[in-house]
Amino acid sequence: MKYDVMLQGFHWKSHEVRNLGRSWYSIIEENARRIKNSGFSLVWFPPPSDSVNPQGYEPRQLNKLDSAYGSESELINAVNALQPEVKTIADIVINHRSGTSNNEDFTNPDWPRETIVFDDEDGGHDNSINWDTGHRADFSRDLDHKNPTTQDGVSKWMNLLKSKVNFAGWRYDLVKGYAGWAIELYNKKTNPVFSVGEFFDNQVQPVIDWIDSTHRDPAFRSTAFDFPLRNTLHQAIAWKNFHWLKYADRAPGLMGQWSDKAITFLENHDTEEARGGQFQSFGCTTVWWIKSSMIGSKSILASTYQSMLRTRLSTAT
Repeated sequence: MKYDVMLQGFHWKSHEVRNLGRSWYSIIEENARRIKNSGFSLVWFPPPSDSVNPQGYEPRQLNKLDSAYGSESELINAVNALQPEVKTIADIVINHRSGTSNNEDFTNPDWPRETIVFDDEDGGHDNSINWDTGHRADFSRDLDHKNPTTQDGVSKWMNLLKSKVNFAGWRYDLVKGYAGWAIELYNKKTNPVFSVGEFFDNQVQPVIDWIDSTHRDPAFRSTAFDFPLRNTLHQAIAWKNFHWLKYADRAPGLMGQWSDKAITFLENHDTEEARGGQFQSFGCTTVWWIKSSMIGSKSILASTYQSMLRTRLSTAT
């Protein structure tokens, strides 16, 4: 069985290197040889498009690949520097979108208001006739994935990321915000080598239900990050409740129920200490264990940006 190791190539404050006159993409490019020599075969990149917030999770002009992480050319150079040994995964934010000059004027590419769900909190009589199929995102307009214009626009943008940047796979952000069948639709139209959904829930059954919804054929259903396992490990260490680490003679979390679809981890950019709050780290190292059915292999995902990329940045400055 072939194993892959995936590096999360950013953290919540990576964009702040621009305050030092640097670009985050250039730091990845400079570390390309170290990443390869360390045994990584996949690198998860931050959201690539223009965004209201610097982290990239409020996308605005999708086709504009200049962001707080660097320019389009720097993005392409970083991806090319990792190839052919390392494939790259794009962070895909398609639950919502922000307007260019107001809440709903979608440009580059231009989409009409009909691509916004009927019950979006911003309202508007020109919205779609379709209701939202998931949780709302109050900070941006919720997209209607039942609308053929949305489907076509998202698919063209994702295929642009493949052809222009050479991304090979997808990490779907905030998948609680839209129906799971959309994952099947976009994966069929883009044919990624790997994809995983961020279904942020500490209970196992809702994660399983979401996986079931992502394809009619179990063999092609999406993988999901194992937030239930992460929560159990976090609680066991923080409160010394180590008996939680065994559940009916199985491992806890999604891993113990459906290991083929479980992408296990300890911390990521949402749970790291820099974010604070209830998901704050208790000093844990960030490591994920993955089995990817889409690439037919077991994988290990390890985020080592704190020990490698931050070290490289401090020595560079």
